[in-house]
Amino acid sequence: MTEAREIGRVYMNAASDVVATIADHSRKTVQLAGNNTLQSFAYLARLAGAKTGMEAIEVSDAYYRNQIDALGQHANILIDLTRRMRSICLAPSERQESDEGDLPAQEN
Repeated sequence: MTEAREIGRVYMNAASDVVATIADHSRKTVQLAGNNTLQSFAYLARLAGAKTGMEAIEVSDAYYRNQIDALGQHANILIDLTRRMRSICLAPSERQESDEGDLPAQEN
């Protein structure tokens, strides 16, 4: 009975960690999307103010480079989410097995 409670506690802690991780990921994604939207409006304003074709190309070039950076940031956010979720999902099993002596304790 005590073992079942302990396992239940470990999994409830893991579930709490999952909720916090997903909330953090959502916050970062919304922040990135908001920044991207503002940058898009700024790009349109600069593009509308371009006097020559070459200036329009330069403005577009800068915007596209910025978009590639934003895509990289989004990829990093997804990689971070994947790593954190994997860590959370493995932690309860690793703790349980380490209590039995099969695996070393997880380092933080």
